[in-house]
Order: sequence, then C-alpha cells, then structure tokens
Amino acid sequence: MVRLKVLIPNIPFKLPLALLLATLLSFATNPEMASAGADDEKVAYELLSIGDYGQAKEILERLVSEGSIGAHANLASLYLNGHGVTQDYGKARELYLTAANRGHPGAQNNLGSMYFYGKGIPQDYAEALKWYRKAAAQGHARSHALIAYMYSQGLGVEINESRAVSYFVQATRLGDAEAPRSLGYLYASGRGVPKDVVMAHALFGLAKSRGNKAADGEFRATRELLSDPELLGANIFK
Repeated sequence: MVRLKVLIPNIPFKLPLALLLATLLSFATNPEMASAGADDEKVAYELLSIGDYGQAKEILERLVSEGSIGAHANLASLYLNGHGVTQDYGKARELYLTAANRGHPGAQNNLGSMYFYGKGIPQDYAEALKWYRKAAAQGHARSHALIAYMYSQGLGVEINESRAVSYFVQATRLGDAEAPRSLGYLYASGRGVPKDVVMAHALFGLAKSRGNKAADGEFRATRELLSDPELLGANIFK
C-alpha cells in the first residue's frame, strides 16, 4: 500500500514574481485601481516581468503618491521580498494595510499571510483569518485555500474538515494550483469526504495541469492503486 501524506501545505512565504505580476494585472478589474496612470502601471508591469525592480520601484512610488491602490500592493511586495529595496516588513505591512483597507484582495491576502507567518509582527491566526476572509469574499482563490488549510489544522479555529473541503473546492474552482492537490489528500485519506482514490488521482492530475510539480509524486502513487477502468474514470477534469 502506498502511503499518502496527510494534508501538508506547499505555500512558501516568499511570494514569487508570478504573484507580483498577477496583482499588477488585477488593476483593470477594479475601476478605483485603473486611473490616469494606467500607462505607467503597464510600464511597471513590464519592468517587473524582466526583473528590473529598481526602475519599477521608482514608478510604483510615484503611483503610490498619486493614490494607486495596486501600486501600494505591489510596492509592498517589493519590500516584503527585498526586491530592489532593503527588505522591510514594517514598510510592507504599512503599504499592504493601506491597500487592504481600500479593498485590494491581493493586499488583503498578503497582509493575512504576514500575520499567519509572523513576519515583522507577532503571529496572529485570528488576524490572518480576518484578512483571508475579506479577500476570499472578493473571489481571491489563494485566500480560499489558506482558509481551508486553517480549518483542516485548527489554526485560529476549531478543526472542521467539512469546511476545509468546502473552501478547497471553491479555491479549486477559482483556479488555485495548490488547492486540488490538498483536496486530493483529503479524498485519498477520507478526511471530511468519503475516501475516493479515483477522485484523489483526478485532483492530483488537475494540480499538475496547473503547473504544480509537487503533485507529480501523489499522481504517480495513486495511479499505481487504480485499475484501467478506474483510471479512465479519473479523467473527469480533462
């Protein structure tokens, strides 16, 4: 019998460049974020995409002075990760908080993660959950996944596996790459749902298709447990 791990998150705190770019691309989704500085925001995006953080910082600082919510969030991420600036958790939190209070879901999620991991501030699961919920209410996929993880582990809340499943399902529907892998663990172990290795295999495959290389081991492990007809039935996400 292949041993499948109980739910283990694959959520590194150091935010990848892809997340910075995703936040920048969200400017146009909120009329308050799209402004007369839209051309400058596009330039900042292009600079971030090639790793020119110094010039991007200069543009973002000017946009921040003009009140851009998205610029607050992205400049915060530069300070959080130390890209083009000296790493400064206090400055990152200040910028995230401004954007979060003005409704930016990416900033709300990242501020929640600062509280979750205790980066520059005391670790506070209740505060993390508060900001994750605000972001999730706006359809932020990763926030749904993080709330699910907190319910699965009892972090700041009582363990509630059925709620964990519900949030992981929603995060999966919203396109998160880690959520189907975590949901696959729950189906493989029968936690919060009836044990279903076929569904687990399908979810690990979905995570792989979204670029989650960490799901490859579980995908191969569950494949070995299934018959050919079951494998055919596992192609539900194709």
